[in-house]
Amino acid sequence: MSYLPKIQDLEYSIALALPFVAIILAAAYAASAVVLLTSRTARSEVLPQHLRYGCLDGLRGLLALGVLIHHAFTAYGYFLRGQWTWSSSPLFNHLGQSTVALFFMITGYLFSKRLLGSIASAGSVGWFRLYVSRIVRLVPLYAMVVSAVTISVFVLDFSLHESLMNVGRELASWYLFVIPGRPDINQMTDTWTLIAGVNWSLKYEWYFYACLPILYWPLRSCAGPTGTRVAVLGLACLLLIGVLRRRDIVETTLYGLHFACGIVAALIYEDQQFREVISSGVFRIVAVLAFMGMGVLLNSHSAIAVGLTFILFLAALGGFSIGGLLRLRATLWLGEISYGIYLLHGLAIFWALHFLKNRGILSELNLMEYTGILAVITVAIVALASASYIYLEKPLMIWWKQSAVGGSISERNVALARS
Repeated sequence: MSYLPKIQDLEYSIALALPFVAIILAAAYAASAVVLLTSRTARSEVLPQHLRYGCLDGLRGLLALGVLIHHAFTAYGYFLRGQWTWSSSPLFNHLGQSTVALFFMITGYLFSKRLLGSIASAGSVGWFRLYVSRIVRLVPLYAMVVSAVTISVFVLDFSLHESLMNVGRELASWYLFVIPGRPDINQMTDTWTLIAGVNWSLKYEWYFYACLPILYWPLRSCAGPTGTRVAVLGLACLLLIGVLRRRDIVETTLYGLHFACGIVAALIYEDQQFREVISSGVFRIVAVLAFMGMGVLLNSHSAIAVGLTFILFLAALGGFSIGGLLRLRATLWLGEISYGIYLLHGLAIFWALHFLKNRGILSELNLMEYTGILAVITVAIVALASASYIYLEKPLMIWWKQSAVGGSISERNVALARS
């Protein structure tokens, strides 16, 4: 009788884990390609390369898929053992940790770049428009997902286990991006597993947005060659201290370092000499070595891991496309819908595994069968995220841009009339 690998074997065999990852990525790419073939809106969103910052757009798509793959593996263990834990596999840990670290760096970079643009042009930042644009971009889909979580809680157990007042407070915390906390809803143990807990990172994104007015003045001081070099040296010293301490970095400090890397990257990108360095072939070789070095680190909680991740980020910012992978149209579309993939995949995986477990199928699956099922789930997630972007997220972004431009024009007309 031939031996068929089990899903648990992924944790201990890189020879099994890499094909597993490759098949899920292939399913996502196939779904993305079909969307591009069938949707004019999707095709119009894949902007030319010269309108992008390096390969960050394509990178976002791969990062979202990495989180999906990590949670598909972790959720399987949760449904079988009742525990949501990290694994002993560096690959699967980094797919869940370093991917989010890179997301934080991208956020730090993009919004610092925006502030630096305002500083260079001596114009106003437009704080009101910035924050409203974040609300328009992040809230609608997130609110729909939290509503789906609420419905799921009561589908799983229709009984009311606490007062409506308490349930209302719990839902309020969830709708507020779990900034006040992430309580279980209606006493459903580990409610967060319904969405693989992804909303924790959005809380830190909002913390970063809240800090932007404070960051404006240090960025103003650092703008220019001298300030950039001081900032790079300061970050290098922080990472060196972390390396010498030989301890894992606690969560809040770790995430702050990720955002700081993005901020310093924005300064680096504005400096011509630094930009030439991160765009060079030598630096791309260093990035490949950094990627290989990540493989010997169990997780992303060390200063060494932060430094290696930062090198990878700078290489992507400098145009390193991983042999053209990050510039493929399918990759770019995955980048456009990465927010939807990030928010929606947890629910899709949860309900699929819940269905399989209730029918006694899940524990009987071998690795090949589970990989096939997950590939189908991945296609569905890409389709859902694409529909969300085309019919919800993009129309709202267009509406807000038109409203903001209209408001600006009206304000200018009033000013002219008064003069």
